[in-house]
Amino acid sequence: YKRGEAKSLYGQGVLHQCQGDYSNALELFFKSLRIIEQREFDEETPALLNSIGTIYWYQRDLDASLEYYQKSLEVSTELGDSLGIANVLANLGMVSASQENYDRAIGYFQQALGMKKSLNDLQGVGRNLNNIGGVYYFQKKYEKAIDFYIQSLNVKEALEDKKGMAGSLNNIGQLYFKIGNNEKAREYYERSLTMAYLVGDKFIRQGVYENLASVASAQNDYKSAYEHYKRHAEIKDSLFNEDKSKEIGKLEAKYEFEKAEEERARAMEKKRMADKQEKSRRDNLQYSAILIFIILLFTAAFTIGKLSIPVRMVEGLTFFAFLLFFEFLLVLLDPYIEKHSGGEPAYKLMFNALLAGLIFPLHSFFESRVKKRLF
Repeated sequence: YKRGEAKSLYGQGVLHQCQGDYSNALELFFKSLRIIEQREFDEETPALLNSIGTIYWYQRDLDASLEYYQKSLEVSTELGDSLGIANVLANLGMVSASQENYDRAIGYFQQALGMKKSLNDLQGVGRNLNNIGGVYYFQKKYEKAIDFYIQSLNVKEALEDKKGMAGSLNNIGQLYFKIGNNEKAREYYERSLTMAYLVGDKFIRQGVYENLASVASAQNDYKSAYEHYKRHAEIKDSLFNEDKSKEIGKLEAKYEFEKAEEERARAMEKKRMADKQEKSRRDNLQYSAILIFIILLFTAAFTIGKLSIPVRMVEGLTFFAFLLFFEFLLVLLDPYIEKHSGGEPAYKLMFNALLAGLIFPLHSFFESRVKKRLF
């Protein structure tokens, strides 16, 4: 059940992604993608490509992320998958924001928000409200930013979406820190950290620890700042160290290599089948021609009695016709004889002798009829 296998691999990948285990997540996603591409489960493809793009976005590989998001958008559009389109539009907005193209990012998020509302996807609504707030934050439009952050938090609280709440609380904390309200910032950071631990999200935790370090430093609490920053560095290293980046690069290279090998194997199998069909067609033509020639020989031998032909010539012609017929049957039946004899010479000889024994009475009968026509 290949579709079930692909879905299971994808589900496991999502769990690893949520835990910040990006190498294993990506490996599982690529395994799922190979099955889907082989079986052409198109409706499964957009979410999977979207998830691969998100892993690369976490790794700050924006080019690779954009490549997979664009692929996801193309397939979603082709399938008319509104939910898939909305999801990838939101992610394209994230890439645009990372590239500091804020107007384009707002455009993507607004499109995604409208689609999420029409689909009654409240989780998606909360996520995109948060994203729009983030863009306004980077543009230093803090009043608009806090308005969208609070709207997002309200939606996520109603849904009991702890991971989403962790993200929104962290963003609100960043905004308060930016405007100089350190106490309020720390309050929201700590709430965010609690939620991040509840859902096991390392990505959010490493960001919150860095933010808590900044708040402690601003309050001259350098001991706490050091402890928070140390925790941030430990988690960040487990997520983004150089070895893991290389490992992720190898995973994609491995996926591309295996994909190329599978395509090469399919091409070879296709060629083999085409060659087999061509050989079968050619053999059938030759068999037909030989059979026609044998029939013509028998016809000639049977009708030759009307002519003044020596008996020895008639006997020779008849013998040659049956000999050719015998050889024709040997060629035709050879695959079956080989299969049942196991390639043993003694058994093959026995089959040949049996065939000759079956033909001999026919030869005697035909020869006697031909001679009657001569005399």
